[in-house]
Amino acid sequence: MKKAYQIIIFLLIGIISIVCYSTYKNNNLVFDSVTTEKLLQNKHDNNIYIDKKIIVTGSIKEIMNANGKYAILLQGINGKNILCELKENQTLEIQNLETNQKIEISGVFKGELSDLILLNCELLDSERNE
Repeated sequence: MKKAYQIIIFLLIGIISIVCYSTYKNNNLVFDSVTTEKLLQNKHDNNIYIDKKIIVTGSIKEIMNANGKYAILLQGINGKNILCELKENQTLEIQNLETNQKIEISGVFKGELSDLILLNCELLDSERNE
């Protein structure tokens, strides 16, 4: 009987470990890589990106700072842009950016208000953009 409990506990620990690992792994996977133009032109198809991590390539229109929280507005088309709210650990990386610079940024796509919204964004290696 004691051995049966040990086996059950061992199996439960294994299952919990697998679930935790797969959740962590899925949260860090990139679903797709797109340009600002593709994202803005295909807005009817953007539902596939909701709550998924994507990489967007585009040019900086504006860098904003509100109460120590940074955001980048990527140049769009037809009056629509992409607002990328940065993670707090991106403060140093943003100091080297300027408007009209082409960047690659990853973030979780949340949908569309007046602009398309990406949250938890991180700037990707600038050497990949040159």
